[in-house]
Amino acid sequence: MSMPRYLSLWVDESGQLSMLGPRDFRQTPLPERADADFARIAQNPAGIELKAVLPEPVWRRLLESDFDTLLLGQNLSEAWQVFPWEQLTERGQRLDERFQVIRYATVLEAPQETIQGTLCWHQWPDADFDWLEDQPNVELIRQLKGITRSVQSGEDLGHYARLVILAHGGERSDLPLKARDGNDWPIQWPKTLPPEVWIVACASDQGNMHPLAIDCLQRGAARVVCGHDRLDARLIGAILKARLEQPETPLNHFLEEQRKAQSRHPGSVHQLRYYGEAPLDRYERMTQAFYQVVDRPDPTPGLLAEKPDNARLMLTEIHAHPERWSPLTLSWLLPCALYLAEKHRHDLLPELQSRYRQLPSVHSDLVAVCKYALASTHRRDGHYPKAIAALADGLEHAQRDAQKIQLLGALLNDLIDLALPEAGQQILDELKRLLSRTDHSEQAFRLLDRQARLSLRQGNAAVAAMVLSEKRQLAEQRGDGGHRELAALLYVTAWAKNDKAEIYAKSALSALESRPINEANGGNDDRAYLLRALAVYEWRFGIENQISEGWLQQCRARLDTPQDKGPWASVLLYRQLSQRAFQHQDWEIAEAALEQGQYWLELAAFHALAHQPEKTISRVLDQFQRLRADAIESLSLPSDILTDFIGHEEVQQRAQLERELLLSPATTAESLLEKGLLPL
Repeated sequence: MSMPRYLSLWVDESGQLSMLGPRDFRQTPLPERADADFARIAQNPAGIELKAVLPEPVWRRLLESDFDTLLLGQNLSEAWQVFPWEQLTERGQRLDERFQVIRYATVLEAPQETIQGTLCWHQWPDADFDWLEDQPNVELIRQLKGITRSVQSGEDLGHYARLVILAHGGERSDLPLKARDGNDWPIQWPKTLPPEVWIVACASDQGNMHPLAIDCLQRGAARVVCGHDRLDARLIGAILKARLEQPETPLNHFLEEQRKAQSRHPGSVHQLRYYGEAPLDRYERMTQAFYQVVDRPDPTPGLLAEKPDNARLMLTEIHAHPERWSPLTLSWLLPCALYLAEKHRHDLLPELQSRYRQLPSVHSDLVAVCKYALASTHRRDGHYPKAIAALADGLEHAQRDAQKIQLLGALLNDLIDLALPEAGQQILDELKRLLSRTDHSEQAFRLLDRQARLSLRQGNAAVAAMVLSEKRQLAEQRGDGGHRELAALLYVTAWAKNDKAEIYAKSALSALESRPINEANGGNDDRAYLLRALAVYEWRFGIENQISEGWLQQCRARLDTPQDKGPWASVLLYRQLSQRAFQHQDWEIAEAALEQGQYWLELAAFHALAHQPEKTISRVLDQFQRLRADAIESLSLPSDILTDFIGHEEVQQRAQLERELLLSPATTAESLLEKGLLPL
């Protein structure tokens, strides 16, 4: 069963008429005379040319063929709901041949129908519906007195799956139904109705069943079907019988299938109107929710509750069923998927990137989010110029502080990776300013890690350790375990030969043994960082019985996966520094892995510590400095972010410092730490 494609109409908080379709979102001022014009037309609805009665933005959108279901939001006025949309024509063709209309539409997750009984108030005088007597789970009440007695007794009908009302119809709107004897039936309702109600009766083409449908919605019905114009008992009976046999299909999906299957015979399914539920899957519902608020939240990653299980479920669904969702939903779902895949499913990144590049243009509110996600994937591949260009573009389009904070945080990380601490300090100061006027605890938490890494680039290991200690305490309070913070603390204190390193090493070993093994494609692994920190501790403190020894095979195996190779390769290299075995096979495969990941500065530092030939160090250092120059060239910050960014001058100064230190035969761990050129 194919999923319907919806066009939703509603009035937003500012009074704009909003139109959300599968491919785009448009708004137009609400026409001043629409209510009066619609009410007048509803009294004489036959053969209305849509261009003569609808505002141009609306009729133009209705003529587009990318949807098959029109949702009229609950906050549209009564005139919009009773307006005979189905009877509009365009060059003689009625629009109900192209789309189904849902009045007072309620967007919700597709309901799971349970096998419950159907109650039928049977006031049809002829034998057309006698087949219902042989239907399982159908309870018939034929006597009008019995129906009235049941209602007046206060019986709650909510336990039935549906209520079916069979009767002849009248022309009056105040008395639209007739009883079996032909007299008017002033129908009464119980307090609670079943979730589904069918009112099978001939109606006037002015919509005289409309008040009954609204009564049903107000008494608990979630979906209502009623007549509009004359009905054919044989055709409608066949539809009703099919419905009883397909209770698992959402009702509006079922009606759409019937509408497409039947030709436009008088009295067929085309003369039924539908009110209420419009089942959507959760991602389409999230799209609706996103566009129905003025201050739209960032969809990455908050709307999906960024927990590993939820993220992996979403990635699995978008990978396996891309056809389910509209192009507009995919336009923000794919950036979110890229962001989450970078964390949890590296193996899906190439496919998601390819699909993202095929997207049409996205809504302006989503540009910043898209650029952030793209930057994450470019960074994963070591393509810093592309990553930084994406962040700069995102900052140009960022409309809220929350977006700017997210993008600037990523930019700060990149500047730290590119060994530009002065520029990084400017970004850090701007981030602190933005965070001081927002309530964004998650970004404030992440900023501690960035501040610590920046301190290391500035040569302040003591400050880095202090900040990381604070972050670890916060992580433990949040229930995160603090393993990544512990690894960072051990890494810093081991490099600095701080006395606390031994305490952290013992905790890291305990954490390492308790951590579950991540899937090879499952994203970054805390154990990689714990192992890397322990390897530094063993190297700097000359530990003979090395803990890392038992993990070497797993480190080698992880170099053959799409996972981030940096920390795994670093474990092998730090162990080789301990063993002074720089021609060992582990050194060669780890060196190749870092080159593949474009860890050029880290590789230059390892070569310098191993006192490799100058030409070896110079080659990888040249690669890093060219990469950094290209990245800074692609960075053009908006004027409202920073006014005095001086990347080029700092690049020249850092390049000279790096060549003087890393090409010197006297390079030591202490000198790398002091100048902020240690591998990060």
